[in-house]
Amino acid sequence: MEQIREMGDKAIIYDKKGDYTKWFYNSKKDKILNPFDQRSESWSLLSEIENIVGIKQLSKAFIPEKENPGGGDKIWDEAGRLAFTEIVSKLYSQGENLTNREIVDRILKSTIKEVAKILKNTYGQAIVDPNSPRTASSVLFVIAAHFNSLKLTNSKPGESFSIRDWLLGDEQDSMLFLTSQENLSGELAPLQTAWMEIVIGAILSKSADSDKKTWVIIDELPAINKIPSLGNALATTRSYGGCFVLGMQNIAQLREVYGRNAAQNISSECNTRCIFQSNDSDTAKWMSDNIGDIEVSEFKEGLSYGANTIRDGVSVSKQDKVKPILLPSEILNMSRLNLILKMPDHPAVKAKVKHKKREVIVEPFIKNHEIVEDLKSAYDDVEEVSNEGEESGNKKGNKNSAGNAEGENELTSKNQNNQTII
Repeated sequence: MEQIREMGDKAIIYDKKGDYTKWFYNSKKDKILNPFDQRSESWSLLSEIENIVGIKQLSKAFIPEKENPGGGDKIWDEAGRLAFTEIVSKLYSQGENLTNREIVDRILKSTIKEVAKILKNTYGQAIVDPNSPRTASSVLFVIAAHFNSLKLTNSKPGESFSIRDWLLGDEQDSMLFLTSQENLSGELAPLQTAWMEIVIGAILSKSADSDKKTWVIIDELPAINKIPSLGNALATTRSYGGCFVLGMQNIAQLREVYGRNAAQNISSECNTRCIFQSNDSDTAKWMSDNIGDIEVSEFKEGLSYGANTIRDGVSVSKQDKVKPILLPSEILNMSRLNLILKMPDHPAVKAKVKHKKREVIVEPFIKNHEIVEDLKSAYDDVEEVSNEGEESGNKKGNKNSAGNAEGENELTSKNQNNQTII
């Protein structure tokens, strides 16, 4: 972090525990994105959209693809992505200047007929159809479960901080902190994953001959949802000045989020490795395999004795073997602050880092009290609309009670004649 400051490069840091923020955040030139933090920038989804293709990629960040999903889950997830993409694309193409909460309200506070009207003449019109209410309700449920976190940020696109504009702007020596807290990580994870996806897209939009680097530091990579473009980004963004620093506790966490093949792909694109002590035997074995093997020659000496000293003899045999450069047991028993450093074109070496006590310059988290009142107001609006609907329904019911009674008798008669169950 200190070296990045000295070079004047930009950096995006996912800071789960707030350590980076309390040691390095500078309010004069840095940004924070966390709607629960008082210092956070306002953010809008529509302010990040350069074209309609980007909306589909962001929908994958909110509804991550699973490695081995059940057949039903995969269909509903894909339907949710398609419906959300088409709705936002329609609103975007119509030039509506909506906040994130207004987008969510337009989808989740509307009736199936109203949502179907938005999706008319789009690729999503078949999956939200008033004639198939169960299917439509299931698709809207998927959207509600994954996109609900958008309501946490509520500002107009023109008044919002844009990650793309900040990253592609001329301003240098600036850092963006994506902070979190353990009790809020579940709520923030979809947003943070989407923000990382936007960062990757912005880096790939830079000029290939740019001499300025952009650092992406993700401490505890498996703590956020699957970043759809991460594997591709590690392979391609280096040509655009992209530098990734990824941290994790054990390989099982990474495989759980990304799947075995994608986790292997992410690992293979990381050229420099810093391996510290691990308490997990599978992770130690995986790290040992990553360091590689070495071929060694072993010599064995044999002695033979005969009845006469003339028959005594010594034989020497050579045997070539392949052994791990570092045994898994050595990683399990590594001392604190010791590590194995593996760099491209260099053999792995043992190293040791010194503990540096840093001064806390800011609070890692300052609670945003306004968001609580803001969300309460939004829920009060929902309750008010619901009550109005109930009152209107009651009035209509009272007005038509006599007609309903006549209609009920008519339906009963019709049921007896036609044997139709209603």
